[in-house]
Amino acid sequence: MEKNSAFGLGDATAVEHLEGGVTRKILKYGGKLMLVEVTMPKGGTGSAHKHPHEQISYIA
Repeated sequence: MEKNSAFGLGDATAVEHLEGGVTRKILKYGGKLMLVEVTMPKGGTGSAHKHPHEQISYIA
């Protein structure tokens, strides 16, 4: 799938397992924007980070 496709990656992307039981899945990216789905246990936190693009996160 092309990086700037009109459709998201969805099930085509692997789930990344991060520390503390947090998972991340990239749903769509292109240009300077990335959309990710983040799952974390109750009370879970993410670690501070930065990146050059803007990011939208759906947290479940």
